[in-house]
Amino acid sequence: MHFRRRLALGIERLEGRQLLAGVVEECRLADVDDDNVVNAADLALVAANYGAATQPYSAGDADGNARVDLNDAIRIQALFGESCFAGPITFAAFGDFGLDGDDEAAVASLVKSSNVDFILTLGDNNYPVGGADTIDANVGKHYREFIGNYSGAYGPGATTNRFFPTLGNHDWWLPGLESIAPYVDYFDLPGDGFANSSGNERYYDFVWGDVHFFALNSSLREPDGRDDESVQAQWLRNRLAESTAAWQIVYFHESPYSSGSDSGSTPDMQWPFGPWGADLVLSAHDHNYERLRVADVTYLVAGTGGAALRVVNPPVPGSIVTYNAAHGALLITADTRSLRAEFRSIADGETLVDCVAFGATECPASDGAQPNAAVAFAIVVEHGRREADVLARPRISRPSRPADVSRCGEASDSSRSRLQAGPAGRAPDSAAELRARAVRRVNRVSDHEPLDDLASISD
Repeated sequence: MHFRRRLALGIERLEGRQLLAGVVEECRLADVDDDNVVNAADLALVAANYGAATQPYSAGDADGNARVDLNDAIRIQALFGESCFAGPITFAAFGDFGLDGDDEAAVASLVKSSNVDFILTLGDNNYPVGGADTIDANVGKHYREFIGNYSGAYGPGATTNRFFPTLGNHDWWLPGLESIAPYVDYFDLPGDGFANSSGNERYYDFVWGDVHFFALNSSLREPDGRDDESVQAQWLRNRLAESTAAWQIVYFHESPYSSGSDSGSTPDMQWPFGPWGADLVLSAHDHNYERLRVADVTYLVAGTGGAALRVVNPPVPGSIVTYNAAHGALLITADTRSLRAEFRSIADGETLVDCVAFGATECPASDGAQPNAAVAFAIVVEHGRREADVLARPRISRPSRPADVSRCGEASDSSRSRLQAGPAGRAPDSAAELRARAVRRVNRVSDHEPLDDLASISD
């Protein structure tokens, strides 16, 4: 098969994969533009320079022969299915938490015990009015281990930012941009090492693993607007259209659809998220948990991070499950082929309340949900557009992240040595083994006649 065609097939599988630290050198050599991610730019450089004279170790020349040749192609093809990349990610999401109370502390304990890679907040990080004198006790005291560039009073923070908040009404209680200065000064969003296309910290995006995240500002005070024709909305629409991640998650504070008694639905935020490309929308503002399905999009409300819980009104159209018996958080796991969102409460230590799964995954049993009238509770597997897209793509499975890899892009010493040695501690594969495995992979994912050896691959 034509080499450039093989590279084209590989772009979808490799795009956006962040390399784990300390992995075998073959993985690093495929990252020819040295940005710690094997992406379309790397593959394009190899394709453009295949057979051409280059400077050693540049433009895809991984073996120092001053030209991009078949060996370089093998190095990239051999990455399919290898342990070069970050495995599944797990993260927490919750809102309405910043009160420095016992319930916030209990939710923080639940989140930390789940060994999440990072945290999304759904607003109201700092009650009552977003003041500089309360933000460290309300946030850093409980979550400083996740906050990049942390300089508060409660110990060391994270070396890389793992805390991605959104603004809530209590964070922007007073008019004027100056009133969110404590928020902007306290957080560095999205943080060093993450690209943000918005040019501000009120709304932003970042990619972690197989998920592209979009943090919006649902406040009426947002200078770029908050309805579906606003500058902010057009930014989101364009970024969703450009995204190449397996999953797209949008999150913000004021819920588009909600049965909560505190605020209920927010019509200004009822954007066409599904047609624009979002797979899941997370929000809060109402102090309860709710799962809804509206216009083929799943909405999860989790205003359960620590503020007093509220009564839930009769369900709005699309509501499936509501819960207000105890505080809790969403714990979400995602990889290339699947995404699973669980709501776990602090009741009885920890209780699985609800779960929704997308793609090639299933939910565990649950006994904590409160189904709405006329809706028999069931663990639901969503059969939406994105599931069909993902399952239709031929992909090669990757090994799960080793248990002692702490987060995307960072490996512990033991995992680093294991990855360098190869599976089960064996020596790294020889060039011949890499070639043979490359042939098997090309045969498995390509639409050409099966290859017997690499000699049958023409330029």
